[in-house]
Amino acid sequence: MQKPHLPLSALPAWSKLNDVTFFDTCVRDTGRGKGFGLVTTKALNSRDTFDVPTLLVVPRDLVLSREGVEEFGKVDGGFRGLRERAGGKITIASGRQAGIGVSNPWTEYVKMLPDVVPVPTMWNEEERALLVGTSLESALNAKMSKLIGEFETLRENTMEIEWCKKSNAYYEEIPNDGIALLLRPGMELDRGTELTISYGASKSEAEMLFNYGFIDAENMTNAIVLTVEPFSDDPLGKAKIAAFSGPLVIRISKEDDEIKWESPFLYLMCLNEEDGLEFKILQQNDGSHSLRLFWQGCDVSETSSTFDTLISGHELEDVFKLRTVVLLQDRIRQQLERLYETQEIVRDLQILPTINADHGNLVLMLRKAEVGILEAAFEAIDYQKTHLMESDIVLHYLASNAGLDEEHLDDTSTTNEDEDFS
Repeated sequence: MQKPHLPLSALPAWSKLNDVTFFDTCVRDTGRGKGFGLVTTKALNSRDTFDVPTLLVVPRDLVLSREGVEEFGKVDGGFRGLRERAGGKITIASGRQAGIGVSNPWTEYVKMLPDVVPVPTMWNEEERALLVGTSLESALNAKMSKLIGEFETLRENTMEIEWCKKSNAYYEEIPNDGIALLLRPGMELDRGTELTISYGASKSEAEMLFNYGFIDAENMTNAIVLTVEPFSDDPLGKAKIAAFSGPLVIRISKEDDEIKWESPFLYLMCLNEEDGLEFKILQQNDGSHSLRLFWQGCDVSETSSTFDTLISGHELEDVFKLRTVVLLQDRIRQQLERLYETQEIVRDLQILPTINADHGNLVLMLRKAEVGILEAAFEAIDYQKTHLMESDIVLHYLASNAGLDEEHLDDTSTTNEDEDFS
């Protein structure tokens, strides 16, 4: 069934009807394939003034929120039934179909939305294959599987519902319970300047593409997020995942030619019982049981994502750090090899007629950015590893474990071969 469509010229009338107010701004095509955006209709200035220009005001009942959806369900029995069958997971009422449901402001608004949404989950199968080797590959596959599963569950649960059988700026709440878009302080904009909001300064290129369907070439964050999993033969692997309170990822960024990385789980992953790591099942007062994590005899269950600091001061701190950077470098190597070995595959896919040129260019931009940061990170981590290898604590640890004398260790410690520090 074709989606009803309204031209963008209908937006002013819709806005007036629904008390949406534009102040010296309008929506128009920003060009360069970016689609429509909010632009100024005259020069605006927020420098040296306490009266920050308001750009847009939206009434509270038009804000898409959990509370708004619940209120809408109270007046629309069809939508309420749909949500109940879906376990309450439907969070948007976008319009009416063949007279079904109660008309609301969103009914006409969605008719003005673009038909093409550039996020990778909306790409065709060949275009999604272009992301092979990038940090988005596994995330996109997982997301697609989840979406397909959710849709099938929704379809099965709603088959008995009769109508389902038919197929530069920032937001701030204002006193009257509405939402206003305000010009950031210290800004001076010419007429026709596109108004932009922050998507988050720390988001990687892959996150931007995955969530918003574009990569800002003028504001590259030079960051990448890699997934990490415990050793398959680690008897404490499942317990570590259960006890860890943060995401199982490695975040690497490059700022002013300096590589920075963080991965709290990687530190936990490298520790074992011999080091002082312990798990206990404790019974609560209500009879339930909970998994508790102990480090050096202390319960650290509430701070499981801070093992990078918990190991500080331990006599084997440098050993723990070395284990971590060895694993980090190995994970970087895996991702780089995946990118290298898929270059030809992507090159062949690029020439297919089913590939959207803009999507192909975004993938090439992503791959280039990720290869660049991973290569720089591999080199930086290699330097960290070499430095830690020279630590007296590490040298003594290796000597005691391998039964080597220090003289023999000095002769071999300068080699580039990876050691097993687990």
